[in-house]
Amino acid sequence: MSLQVDTGATFAPTQSPVSRRDSGSELLGARPNHRIAAAILGIPAATLCVLTTLAVVGAESPNARAYEPLVLVVLATAGIAWPGLTVRQIRRALRGRAFGRSLSLALRSEQAADDVPRLCADTRATAADVTCHARAVYLDYLLEAVSDRKLAGTEISRLSLLEETFALPPEFVRAARVSGFGAVYLATVSDHALDAEEEAALSHIRECLEIPDSDIAEELETVARLAEIRGIREGKLPVLQPRTKLQRDELCHFQGPGRLVKLKVVRRFQEEGRKHKVEGLTIEKEDTLFVTSKRLLLLHDGTSSISLDKILDVEVDLDRGLLSIVKDGAQRPVLFTTPDVQRAGAVLAAAAQL
Repeated sequence: MSLQVDTGATFAPTQSPVSRRDSGSELLGARPNHRIAAAILGIPAATLCVLTTLAVVGAESPNARAYEPLVLVVLATAGIAWPGLTVRQIRRALRGRAFGRSLSLALRSEQAADDVPRLCADTRATAADVTCHARAVYLDYLLEAVSDRKLAGTEISRLSLLEETFALPPEFVRAARVSGFGAVYLATVSDHALDAEEEAALSHIRECLEIPDSDIAEELETVARLAEIRGIREGKLPVLQPRTKLQRDELCHFQGPGRLVKLKVVRRFQEEGRKHKVEGLTIEKEDTLFVTSKRLLLLHDGTSSISLDKILDVEVDLDRGLLSIVKDGAQRPVLFTTPDVQRAGAVLAAAAQL
């Protein structure tokens, strides 16, 4: 039986096209505490604690009967307060949720410009609930609006209506809009690729939501990177100044740290009468990896190279930073690792015309 382990021989990718933003719940923060749980459980729990304390103190007192009136007072107070507080908090919670549902419906109506302010004026919900549910509806509507990677003028105007009607804080609006862009971004680049239509959609969402570049700098960097890789796959190979001398008329299209690695048995053991072997990648040679117009070249204390016309296929393992090359005449793929493996793979495939 063969097992594989991570030996740390491969480079970890320096960049990942997927970043994480705050979730909706994190943006909204803590919802108003209606104290339903406290009303239902808190008063009985507090009553039990007080009665236990009185029982302990009374047991040690020579006049235990003196504590009986206190016990009756505690029980009477709890019996009166508990139902009223519970009902009040439940009603408050229901009013807040009803306001949130009504606001969501009003926002989607044709008369949203009239319905939303009227609802705000007529609601019986508390100010804290109004603020909380207005933010939740704003975020839900925003995420729904951008889900098709388009933003219509009516959708933008209704977002503005919520902002003005409920005086939503600028910092919340800004964070929510970034979250909306982030949702589209994550759905778009999750496959580690970006076509021209997807790039245009991201640009459209960013412009409509008026998001400053500084708020999504990491995402924009990744978009530019994936757009560059798309261009490389279409044959737009970069030409670099190599750190070493190449052959005559040989152009350098990629250079970076690189290792030639091989899968080897690193350990054997026997368990319950069965033999096992543990395999892992080990470093064979290491220094600088080049992709040129003629070959894949690893410069180390010597050189190792594969002519482009000998390469039949190229596979990229982004998680491990691994480049797997199927070479004509070789029984097993030749494995290289480099931090910028996605670009290296795209350049190699384009240079080899695969």
